[in-house]
This record gives sequence, C-alpha cells and structure tokens, in this order.
Amino acid sequence: MTDSYDATVTLKISNAATNPDPSRWHRPTRGGQPVTDHWYAYFGGTDGWGGLIWTHGSAHSALVKLDGSLSGYKISTVGTTVDGGKHKDLTASKIDDTQWVLNDSGADVESGRYSVTVNPPNGGAMVCDPIWRND
Repeated sequence: MTDSYDATVTLKISNAATNPDPSRWHRPTRGGQPVTDHWYAYFGGTDGWGGLIWTHGSAHSALVKLDGSLSGYKISTVGTTVDGGKHKDLTASKIDDTQWVLNDSGADVESGRYSVTVNPPNGGAMVCDPIWRND
C-alpha cells in the first residue's frame, strides 16, 4: 500500500437531535431505512464533500478515514459500485478499523458510488455513501 494519496476523505458522524447543517449532513441507512439517531458528513475528497472525481487514464488513490474524535466507531466494509455494472476500476482495501484506501486504476471512463459501512459503539451497522467517477 502507498503512503501518499491523491485525496483524503474524512467521515464525521453526529448523534445530534437535529441536523447540524442540512446542506452537508445526511442520514445514514440501515437495511435501506434512515437511521434516526445519527447524521453523517464527508469532508475532503476531490470535491470537498467526500466525492472522488478523477481524470481517467492514470491511477489514483484516496484514504477514507473516520474522524479521529469518534470513539468506538469502526469501518466494517467499503463497497464500490459502477453505474451500468460494466467495468470496475475502483478497489477498496482495509488499513485498520478506522481507515481504508480506495485505488482507482483510471483505465475506463466510469462513475458509481462507494459506500462506507460504519459500526457505532451501540447499534447495528449503518451505510454512508458518496460518489466517485473518472471523467
């Protein structure tokens, strides 16, 4: 694994009663349904909002990590999908319980989503999913 990344994405999670900032924070899902006691927001990436938008033709990588102030939270999986289900240049690898790396070979023009499944200290896994694409 590489120590340098083209982008770093930080996932922050809040259990505030109300949305901290409706333009940025969203409800995670559990079993396809909104989780009512949490909010999530991505910071960083290539767009500042957790999205990874790269130029195809060269390889790129991103560090995806939980905010350091989150105690007891763990990333259980990072999944990737491709619109149309054709190629998949994006792969995810675990570094530890709070960090994963996404590697994009950049071979194809494609887009999709990556989803970060987080296990809070109390409660079941919840999914938070921003975008990625090769333009």
